[in-house]
Amino acid sequence: RCLLTGTPYTIVHLPDSQTLVESSPATFHDQMQWVADHVASDNLVFLSHVGDVVNDPENILQWQSAEAAISLLDGNPNTDPDGLIPYGVALGNHDYDDIDTHQNASQFTQYFGASRYDGKSWYGGSSFDEFNHFQLFSADNREFLHLTLEWEPRDSAITWAQGILDAYADLPTILTTHAYVDSTGVHSTQQLTPDGRSGTGVFQDLVSPNPQIFMVLGGHFGGERHQVSLNGSGSEVIEMLANFQGRSPGNDGFLRLIEFDPNADLVNVTTCSPTLHA
Repeated sequence: RCLLTGTPYTIVHLPDSQTLVESSPATFHDQMQWVADHVASDNLVFLSHVGDVVNDPENILQWQSAEAAISLLDGNPNTDPDGLIPYGVALGNHDYDDIDTHQNASQFTQYFGASRYDGKSWYGGSSFDEFNHFQLFSADNREFLHLTLEWEPRDSAITWAQGILDAYADLPTILTTHAYVDSTGVHSTQQLTPDGRSGTGVFQDLVSPNPQIFMVLGGHFGGERHQVSLNGSGSEVIEMLANFQGRSPGNDGFLRLIEFDPNADLVNVTTCSPTLHA
């Protein structure tokens, strides 16, 4: 059902922005401005923020700074009703009202809840608590499903995600969840909540049983990692960690570009900094 043209297209993998909005908001603004400016020239088709939007969830200025920067992707509402590029923002452990708990996420749902995406044709919907969202986007005449899943997903999040996967069972799917692969290259076993799942649990309960999930993106753990796992059907799942908070000032502004090249049958990954031009 797909008429492929072989045109390369790119997904932006946006790492934790928490220290940027806390200490280098101009750098985060520059990242989003770079994406907005390069949507057409670089054929950017989707942006996925892996979570930890802010560092201090009680600091309203951090939320406002993050919201202002990400709003650059929306373009002019009068001329760009769908915005400049579809995007998803995952819920990280620093985005809950009480860090490292599932207690509430009132600021996250205020700034990045379902109402943010009103009128966007690519937005699919959210779970009842607006902690999990899904989006649909197209590239090279192929439609994709993207899921953002809360940090250390609870049973309710997994059940919700499975329902969306069942409803769009014919679509190749990318999953973004905050803590999944750690810097040693394994599915994380860290679990800070009694009702949540580690990266290992997410793989076992959602990724492995659903072969349509071909890529998982995450952050949280410092560093970078790439690995390929085999799901329950024996298909490959590309899994990546990107979190540059340990780098010098403002994380150096690095973000990750994931280019799909249909002609070469390759996925090419580049890590670049709009701030350093490097």
